Amino acid sequence: MGVELIDMFTVGHFIMGFISYIILDSIKITTSSNMLLSNGLHLCIELIEHNKTPGGLIIETNKNHIGDIVGFLLGWLLSFILKIKVSIWMYPILWVFIIYVTFMEIYREVFPDNILGAFSEAYRKNKTGEL
Repeated sequence: MGVELIDMFTVGHFIMGFISYIILDSIKITTSSNMLLSNGLHLCIELIEHNKTPGGLIIETNKNHIGDIVGFLLGWLLSFILKIKVSIWMYPILWVFIIYVTFMEIYREVFPDNILGAFSEAYRKNKTGEL
């Protein structure tokens, strides 16, 4: 969430792209399917995120969406180029991490009015709804 092309969340998108290649490669998905699945899912999430609060305050711009998408893609590409292999015991941790972060992104930014604890209320700072 942001209004600039690159913000603090761009690093998170880069890391998620990096990890997505590693975990999908570990289950022997072809490189083209890996790229389409991980980047395609991320693109879909970015496209359906809310850009404004109910009061009309802009919380995310198209410029920021582009930065997030490019950050994710660059992370994926770096992971593909480096062909990182991790220890077998790391894969379950990486799967849990990427699933958690993906659900957090969806619930916080696609359903910003939800009340699911850690995933809740992307644009609210307190229970009264004040920013």
